[in-house]
Amino acid sequence: MSNDRDFQRMRLALTQARRALQLGEVPIGCIIFSEKGEVLARSGNRCNELINSTRHAELEALQVSRLLLGETFHSEIQKAELFVTCEPCIMCAGALLTVGIRRVVFGCRNDRFGGCGSVLELNDGSCGLPEGGKPFDCIGGILEEESIALLRLFYEGPNPNAPRPKKKNRKNKQASLEPSFTTEIS
Repeated sequence: MSNDRDFQRMRLALTQARRALQLGEVPIGCIIFSEKGEVLARSGNRCNELINSTRHAELEALQVSRLLLGETFHSEIQKAELFVTCEPCIMCAGALLTVGIRRVVFGCRNDRFGGCGSVLELNDGSCGLPEGGKPFDCIGGILEEESIALLRLFYEGPNPNAPRPKKKNRKNKQASLEPSFTTEIS
């Protein structure tokens, strides 16, 4: 169940998403709050910057939290809440299960890769649990339209990090239509 605090915290995650957009990243923002409501980590996607497709906002935030909390990470993260502007993908949902986060709140659904109900429902443990992992509460749709609007801005614009298309000349195109082997009948 959502409340006013969830909307306030999601607005902060949207600020991180806007920052990611300004840096040429897919605009997904994430913030982890401690049990006392303190910010443990703020992050955005860094996949393009680091040329590493695993550097999603959630994993970045978990890494920052780990560095901040040190040896108390595991006990503290299990009392924490994570706010992210887009449903965690299957990889990130698996990581959140593994660390045992208490609650996840997301903006829009991730219909292609979502790990919290859109594709798989890892958050409730129905797909199995990693050793030591535990299910987490999950709620979606908080400031969904704002989250979608940021994603549209990114995907409608040019992507300076996209690979350049390779042009084929006519000769190569014709050659590619010919079979690469022949069959002989005796």
